[in-house]
Amino acid sequence: MDRLKVFFHDNCFDGTASAALFVDFYKQKINADVNVILQGMHHEAGDPFSSVTFCEGDNVCLDFRYTDAPQLTWWFDHHVSAFQPTTLKDHFDKNQNGQKFYDPTAQSCTKFEATMLAEKFGYDSDLFTEVIHWADLIDGAKFENAEAVVALKNPVYRLMTWVEQNQNKELSHRYINTLGTKTLEDIVKLPWINKPLESFLEKHERNIELIRQVTTYKDGVTFFDLSDQRITFHNKFIPYMLFPETRYAIGITCSKNKVKISIGANPWPTKQREHNIAQICERYGGGGHPMVGAISMSASDVEVARDIAKQVAQELSIAE
Repeated sequence: MDRLKVFFHDNCFDGTASAALFVDFYKQKINADVNVILQGMHHEAGDPFSSVTFCEGDNVCLDFRYTDAPQLTWWFDHHVSAFQPTTLKDHFDKNQNGQKFYDPTAQSCTKFEATMLAEKFGYDSDLFTEVIHWADLIDGAKFENAEAVVALKNPVYRLMTWVEQNQNKELSHRYINTLGTKTLEDIVKLPWINKPLESFLEKHERNIELIRQVTTYKDGVTFFDLSDQRITFHNKFIPYMLFPETRYAIGITCSKNKVKISIGANPWPTKQREHNIAQICERYGGGGHPMVGAISMSASDVEVARDIAKQVAQELSIAE
């Protein structure tokens, strides 16, 4: 049986939606009986593809940085920092096969992917209309306000939280295979999602209070350091709810294997953004979008991360 391996941005609503959409396209247009293998990818220091195994059939990478691996046959991305090192852009430009697409102006990978697949291959994505809509809204941070996305009353926002916090690969793959078959509101009610979601929401409430306690605000920048709490995930809109005057938010978190500096611009600013977050993150081996990005490094480099975070905070506060 032919194989298709799907590499996707893990713990990301847009990344998982991109994976579900591509699998449906492939089965609809190329091979309905293909054996699909899913593998979530996370940004990290160095080459995240150095330890992965490609399959002997088609390999697609979605909502994640580019690789010059010859086995890569399909690729869709919209991150400004998709090419690391930047020399990979030359490889991309010179090795077009009509199946690799990039648009850093696209709000979400899912909508960009659906558009390209429709235009180039006649794909009908009607079953994913709702998924595409919400992936575009979530990845573009087009929420009505900070209070709404932190309160999580909307069932889709709760589903987003499950996707971002879930560490069970089997459930992640099951979720991807469920997208497009039910409404998102029905999916969040499924027992295998709803049950673990209860504990995720409890952690979310604790994180709100913890971030409230440890966050400092100065010259338009909020900063918090949770590296000693072993908290790997937090709702990135909490600082904007707690400090509406914030222009930029910087947070440090640490897991068993890595320390992460998250940097974002307020989607509801009182003053317009003046910095490209992706470009700032790229200086330190990270990346992302103009409005949000991250820098990852080894868990042993907490002090280095703290120094970098302080440097970035100083830079972002200059124009305030």
